[in-house]
Amino acid sequence: MTDTIETGRRLCRCDKGEVVDYRETPDHGWASGQWKREYSRIECPECDAKYLLSGKGFVLRSDWEARDREQRAVWEKEREFLKSPPVAAVFERLAKRMDEQPSVAAIHRLLSHHGLTHESLNTFRKKWSGGEDWARWHGDSYLLGRLREIGAISKEKHPEIVAEMDRLKALHDAAKRQLPLL
Repeated sequence: MTDTIETGRRLCRCDKGEVVDYRETPDHGWASGQWKREYSRIECPECDAKYLLSGKGFVLRSDWEARDREQRAVWEKEREFLKSPPVAAVFERLAKRMDEQPSVAAIHRLLSHHGLTHESLNTFRKKWSGGEDWARWHGDSYLLGRLREIGAISKEKHPEIVAEMDRLKALHDAAKRQLPLL
C-alpha cells in the first residue's frame, strides 16, 4: 500500500484552476528503490490541454510533443544506422575476434579489459552462445561508442561510421534540449 499526501496547492497559469503537489511514500520502498515520489498535477482543464509540468514550471504541450517527435525520429535514424552495412561489418569483425579466442574465459577477459562487459565470468559463461549472438544482442550505439573510445573504430579506418556517429550525437543533443519554462 502507498500513502499519498497532498503537500501544496498553487494557481495555474490562467488563475482559474490549481496545480496540486503530492508526495507518495510506498510501504516497501526497497522494492522500487524509491522511498518517496513527488509529483504535481494540473487540475484545470484549460491549462491541462495547453501545458505540461516540468519540475515546478510549465512547458507548452506543443513544444514537448514536437521535441518528442524529434527524439523518436533521431532514434529511428540511429536504428537504421546500426543496421547499415558498414556497422554490420564492424560487429561481424568483433564477433569473429571473439570466436577466435581460445576459451570463453579469454573472451570474457578481452571484453572486460575494454569495458564491454561487467558480468562475472560465471554469468558470462551461462549466457555465452557465440560471438555473432553476443554482437547481435549488444550491437547498439553504446557498443559503437566504446569501440571508438578504445580505438577499434577511428576516423582514419572508418570515416563514414565516425561521421555518422558524430552527426547522430549532434541530433541527440539537439533533441534533448531543455524546454523553456513559462
